[in-house]
Amino acid sequence: MSDTEVSFQPETPTVDIYGNSKLVIVARSAVRFLLSQAESSNNVITKTRLQNVIKEVSRKENCPRYTFKQVYEVINFILMDIFGYTLHALPPKPNFQKNNKSNGSTEDKTGYKADHFILLNKLPHAPTFNEFKLLQNIRIYDETIIDEEYMGNDMSLPSNNTLENKLSVNQDTVMHGLIGVTLTIILFSKNNILHQELMNRLNTFGVPTDGTRIPILNWTIDEFLKMLEKREYIVKLEEKSDLEEESILYRIGRRTQAEFTLENLTAMVREITGLDSQQAPSLMDDIKLTIGDAYDFRIQ
Repeated sequence: MSDTEVSFQPETPTVDIYGNSKLVIVARSAVRFLLSQAESSNNVITKTRLQNVIKEVSRKENCPRYTFKQVYEVINFILMDIFGYTLHALPPKPNFQKNNKSNGSTEDKTGYKADHFILLNKLPHAPTFNEFKLLQNIRIYDETIIDEEYMGNDMSLPSNNTLENKLSVNQDTVMHGLIGVTLTIILFSKNNILHQELMNRLNTFGVPTDGTRIPILNWTIDEFLKMLEKREYIVKLEEKSDLEEESILYRIGRRTQAEFTLENLTAMVREITGLDSQQAPSLMDDIKLTIGDAYDFRIQ
């Protein structure tokens, strides 16, 4: 699940999502499955797997046969009305050629026709609340730093927070921060960066790239990058030159295109630099010149 700054207004439901019709019962079960998957693994959800869940629930509830489109629409009504999420369709994976250009499919794979989905947070951006959450996370994290050393997993230390709470907050903070740094490095490298160059830049942020585990997160950098690739935040390309030397390059993936839009990237740069729209009216256009084809294949 991800946060975006774009609000989403669903159409009026054609069924009572708080009622007990068979269609709503099936959709509710599918919503529980989606939320559970997002909480446990946060991987991209395939249409086939979601269809199997719908089919199994329909069999147990002795429901008539509903089309995927019918259930998909009710799922989105429930997700948005109760949780502020939408089941977002991902575009087909680009088929990159040697020149790193994609010959993306022209087949319509929007909405319910898509083969892969993610949950997107479509609630209106609440900067004051987000700042409050960040300050709380900082406070919890600061409690775990003693003599410049992280002690968050030391159960003998007194704290107002449980060990599980401290570890969860700290790991979540590190994870989100490291994802943001990694994606930003790739984006501002014209969406095409060599493995070693990425390692060098991450190292300047204090991220260990020699195989030792990243503090708090307790992953190696290779494990972290594999996670990003599996969740489709990045695309890993392996190429061989005429001298049989293999090169590894990274680009942003279709999930990043959906969760971290060009508008989000521009807003982040404005916040970091302190430049408002009057001071830098062409900021988005300037950013486009530095991120290559990063958002050429995004489905709006």
